[in-house]
Amino acid sequence: MSENAREPWGAFAKEAQSIISENRKLARKSVASANQKSGKQYGDRTIKEFWALFSAKSGITRALWALKRADDLEARLKKLEVSLAEKSAFPYEGVWREGTHSKGCFVTHNGGMWHCNQDTQTKPGTGPHWTLAVKAGVKAK
Repeated sequence: MSENAREPWGAFAKEAQSIISENRKLARKSVASANQKSGKQYGDRTIKEFWALFSAKSGITRALWALKRADDLEARLKKLEVSLAEKSAFPYEGVWREGTHSKGCFVTHNGGMWHCNQDTQTKPGTGPHWTLAVKAGVKAK
């Protein structure tokens, strides 16, 4: 796991530790308040029960955080898939014809395959707009 992947969890863990610390203080205050109001003595057992409940909830919080992270990653993956579907990995336009050809496309002309370096209407091999990518082969006998 990369350091960048750990950073969000580290920030989440620090925040969780802060919440845990505050909740421990609140648990002790709540038990003390209950002792005063009822005249009964609630002690460590009550705090442990409270803490068990809180720990279960923080496990749920971690699970929810992981689900949110998974949803975020799934959304990013979907966006990339759509982007790739819109852009062909190899934009081949077939045999060269007169007209405008876009930067990045490939065409065949005089037996070779040409890459278009910038938007152009010129014929492959007549200027800097085209680069020969695959030279025509030797005809078989």
